[in-house]
Amino acid sequence: MSRIHVLVIISDAPTATPVAELVVESSTKRKIWQAVSLVLLLIGGFFYYVHFTGNPLQLAFVEEMKKTGLLASMRYSSALDKFKEGRFEESLSTLAPLLQKKNAPPDHLALGAWLSYRFDRYARALELAERALEKDPSRAREHALAGACYLAGGHVDQAIEHSKEAVRLNPRLSLPYLTLGEILVRQDRNEKAVLVIKRGARNNPRSVKAWNLLSSTYLKMEQLDKAILTGQAALEIDPDSPEAHYNLSRAYYKQKDSGPAIRHIQLAEDLYEAQGDTNWMAQARQAKEVMLKEFKMRPEDIIH
Repeated sequence: MSRIHVLVIISDAPTATPVAELVVESSTKRKIWQAVSLVLLLIGGFFYYVHFTGNPLQLAFVEEMKKTGLLASMRYSSALDKFKEGRFEESLSTLAPLLQKKNAPPDHLALGAWLSYRFDRYARALELAERALEKDPSRAREHALAGACYLAGGHVDQAIEHSKEAVRLNPRLSLPYLTLGEILVRQDRNEKAVLVIKRGARNNPRSVKAWNLLSSTYLKMEQLDKAILTGQAALEIDPDSPEAHYNLSRAYYKQKDSGPAIRHIQLAEDLYEAQGDTNWMAQARQAKEVMLKEFKMRPEDIIH
């Protein structure tokens, strides 16, 4: 058994740019955002001054900014910038006041949905995604997100419906194919699942979830060499993926290759513990004990 942890798939996220562009930003872009940050700082200082002086003209100006939505736009831009930089907690904190508004724009709701999904808050992510879709049903990314959230909640029919709609609207997304592929795996339609998951991986080759899902599916099919290759591909993207180490350990164990099997299961256990995932940490530890006994090894023989 393997665990597929839900990750934010950047290429599917709202108004996202390709991963390479997120990693290396141009100096011009940095300067622009530095300027925006300075403006936000000045406005914040201005609001602080207004609240303590109570000047009528200044208060009127603030109210006008609120009416025109300028403040909301600037707050959203700041939250989106933090999201792209991987500062997810700060982004959600910045965005939170905007999500409380009944007339929140779809873009605001969508960003909140993806951030909630990032923190495994699937019910909240689904609520925000559906609010965004009520305002604009043509949003493929939010259909994909809703599909993933429905699957996390065990609602397969709705997961299929939203994922297929996401594919119809934008076949270049990754997440809907992974959701549909995972459903096929659960139905033991593994060969079909591999084809669907591969499509998701082609759409986003940097998706750790795609490679982990392929690895676990190949494990079920007893195609161990492919399970190892796809597990290694996941680790090339994220060396700290416990799911990748877990899948690799199981594959090497089935091949009776004791060294890498024990090493990867120990790494999986350590990483699950670091993430606070006690259930999967316990499963990894139990698997390790079985391997140690079968390979007639001692805990001190494990090489990290």
